[in-house]
Amino acid sequence: MDPAGYRLYRRLKGTPFGTRPLATTTAASYTDTPPQTGETYYYEVRARDRAGNESAGTADQGVTTSDSASPAPVTGVTAEGTTAGNALRRQSSADAEHYEVWAAPDGEADPDGPDTVSGTSYNDASATPGTTVTYRVRAVDASGNVSAESAPVAVARPRPGDSAAPTGVSGTPRDDATDVTWDYAAEGAQYGYRVYRRTTASAAWSRLSDSATTAERFTDTGAPGASADYYVVTLDARGQESAPSAVVTVHRETPATSTAPAPPVIALSAPYTECAADDCVAHGGSGVPLTVTLTHDRLVSGYTYRFMSDGDGYRTVSGPTVTWTPPGPGFYVFEVRTLDRYGRPGPFASIEFRVG
Repeated sequence: MDPAGYRLYRRLKGTPFGTRPLATTTAASYTDTPPQTGETYYYEVRARDRAGNESAGTADQGVTTSDSASPAPVTGVTAEGTTAGNALRRQSSADAEHYEVWAAPDGEADPDGPDTVSGTSYNDASATPGTTVTYRVRAVDASGNVSAESAPVAVARPRPGDSAAPTGVSGTPRDDATDVTWDYAAEGAQYGYRVYRRTTASAAWSRLSDSATTAERFTDTGAPGASADYYVVTLDARGQESAPSAVVTVHRETPATSTAPAPPVIALSAPYTECAADDCVAHGGSGVPLTVTLTHDRLVSGYTYRFMSDGDGYRTVSGPTVTWTPPGPGFYVFEVRTLDRYGRPGPFASIEFRVG
């Protein structure tokens, strides 16, 4: 082919070349300015003759652009003062890799620069009680581009009330909740306590109930399936909260759930089979071992089971298999129920089989 010119094609990574060229030129070079968004573009060149015929394309050449676009400003910023610090919450920004939180006392600049945080909440434990602090948040993307500041919010961390902080705080996970307990105090018995929780070390503390409890116990039915920190405060006669108690960390392997576990799926090893409604054929025989395999969609601590015709009581196994040797021919029933991760039992299920 005697080239009369060239056609340049461009595609975004993960997409095909289009039918329309990016440019047509008779020169041996072309300058393209793609959007500077951090995307990768591929180019190929095709020669064309005077009749408009095109050659095959050159090998693709990839170029990754720099990302100079700023993330969208952070919205929905709120602030709440607690005796453990000022709790900031915000809407997430799709382009943000992390956030800068700027905190300045009224009429001043941030004395030590922004705090770098992730997630959609933050607890400013360094705020001075009784001092109003104005907060502004900026999103920062993976390329270091910074958004405009959010709308400012101002809040003052309250000074602790007259009551002493609770002591002896501890936490215990159960399948349906985490129990947080603490020692008795006369002020708490009269005016009440409140419990706070967070799930990461920098996250804002969340008050678990606006209503105060006069008991030395709180049942957190919404406990997450991960580590969570808790603290407790005592109210005084004016309804003000004390300084926070010592923080207790409770690790859960499963989230709290109100429902007991369903029975497991039961499978018998060959040659044994479960009896059908209208058919129960004998298999195996005395001395032929049987393995029962149990599966469940939850993280469980084990299973309680029995073979109802062998004369033994219930047994507990932590793993998913039970091996048993039938003592003789006849009909047998295997009965089992699931034990949740912290030991809560579910309902029984059973299957029947016949030994030859």
